[in-house]
Amino acid sequence: MQIDDLYTRLSETSLLQGFSGDEIQRIANAGYVREVEAGTVLMAEGSDSDSLIVLLEGEAEVLKGKVSRPHRLAIVGQGTVLGEIGLLLEVPRTGTVRAISPCQIFVLHRNAFLDLLDEGHSAGFKMCLPISKVLAARLQGLTDEVVKILAYNDALLDILDLFHKHDRSRDGTDQIRDVLLKRAETLRARQDELRKQLCIEIDQDKKARQVAEITKSEYFQKLRKKVKALKNLGEDR
Repeated sequence: MQIDDLYTRLSETSLLQGFSGDEIQRIANAGYVREVEAGTVLMAEGSDSDSLIVLLEGEAEVLKGKVSRPHRLAIVGQGTVLGEIGLLLEVPRTGTVRAISPCQIFVLHRNAFLDLLDEGHSAGFKMCLPISKVLAARLQGLTDEVVKILAYNDALLDILDLFHKHDRSRDGTDQIRDVLLKRAETLRARQDELRKQLCIEIDQDKKARQVAEITKSEYFQKLRKKVKALKNLGEDR
């Protein structure tokens, strides 16, 4: 690819729109162009997030899940920017990207990006803004989904309360049980959506600590008491 074509392709990406010619040139010089064959893994889920990739030519698929049975999330093409958050945050890759045709890609490693910042070059600082917007959008998505999940948790507590107010008739109890199961299925689906949207890999030790904190919370203790009361209600019959 000719250098002028590279500048043009980079300037057309969502990440670098509005950058000056000098800024585009500085970013281009900080990275490199690479050609890959179809089937090449450009980034692997769970690996170190140490570079940004711009798809200059060709197509790739974004995959999530087990290597043996991955779930395809999207097919991306020319101009797509991948892994930009890795320039700012040292987090594992949240998905796998694999070329489905011969591709040309532009690669910018985190160290090269940090050098731009150390130099005080405007290109490095300007890149932080669109990357921050991507982070903000994902955070907003997280906030919205968490609110929905909390709402469903409250609904589950309300349904459990009905067991204490109900006349304990078999038909009524079965009906409430069915509603409760449907609510649980909906909650599980919401949680799955949240995992897919955020694509955050949680360290197991950290997860264990979070679970311990949750089980000590007043909210969890309230839920545990209600579940225990529900169990006793069934045993009384």
